[in-house]
Amino acid sequence: MTFTILAHDPEADQVGLGIATVSLAVGGLCPFMTLEGDLVTSQAYARQETGLHVARRLSQGAAWEAIMQELEQTDPFLRHRQIAVVRRQGTLHCYSGPDCRPWTGHRFAEDCVVMGNFLCGEKVLERMASAFVDSKGEPLPERLLRTLEAGRAAGGQADSDGRFYTERSSAVKVVGSGGIEGISDHAVAPVDLRVDMHDNAVSELRRLYQILHPVARYNALRSSNPPETPGLAAWEAENMTAALPPEPLRS
Repeated sequence: MTFTILAHDPEADQVGLGIATVSLAVGGLCPFMTLEGDLVTSQAYARQETGLHVARRLSQGAAWEAIMQELEQTDPFLRHRQIAVVRRQGTLHCYSGPDCRPWTGHRFAEDCVVMGNFLCGEKVLERMASAFVDSKGEPLPERLLRTLEAGRAAGGQADSDGRFYTERSSAVKVVGSGGIEGISDHAVAPVDLRVDMHDNAVSELRRLYQILHPVARYNALRSSNPPETPGLAAWEAENMTAALPPEPLRS
C-alpha cells in the first residue's frame, strides 16, 4: 500500500527518496541509508531485516545482482516484497515481487525510479515519473514532494473493489549538501522529514518542508562555525518569517 520515488540530481550532487502509504510510521519502517549515502527502501510486505541486509551488503561492496541472489536464498517471502536502491553516485535498481498485492510495479525514468504496490493502477507511476521529469531544475526535495503529490492526485492506493486508501504516513530524505555551505561530507542528509500519522500525510509533509527547509543551513553553520552562529530565536525570526515554528521562549 505504498508509492515511492528514489532519485538522483546530478547537478546538485544529491540523491533522495520520497514515500507515502496508508500504513503508519513508514519513515521508520521502509527507508534505510548506508554510511556512504546510498538509499534503500524495502516495502510492500515490509521486512526491516531485508532493508538492513541490502544496506549492509552495499556498504561491503556487494553488487545488486549478488544481493538479490542472497535474498532469494534467505527470504522465503521475497516475492511479496518491493526493494529499490539509489546509489550515492546515482545508479538505480529496483525489484517488484510478483506476489505483491495488485496493482504493483515500478518504472525507470530520467534519474529516477518510481514504484508502488496496492495502487489503483499503472497511471499512478506514470504521473509520478512525469512529475519528477517535468520539474527538472527545481531543488530535489521539491521534486520529490511534487512526485508524491502527483501519485496521490492520480488515485494512489486502492483495492480490487475500487476503494481508495488515504496516505497516513510519509517521508522524504535527501542526501548531499546541495550547495549548503558548511556541509563537507557527501553522505550528510540535510533534509530528513517524516510524518508518522496524519489524515493527509502528503500535505502534512509538504507543510513541514515549507517550514523547516531553511533549518538545514542553520544546522550547517552551527556545526561548522559555532562562534559565528546566532542564537536560535534570533535566527528563526530573521530567516523563518514566512512560516514561523512554535515560539521557542515560554511566555
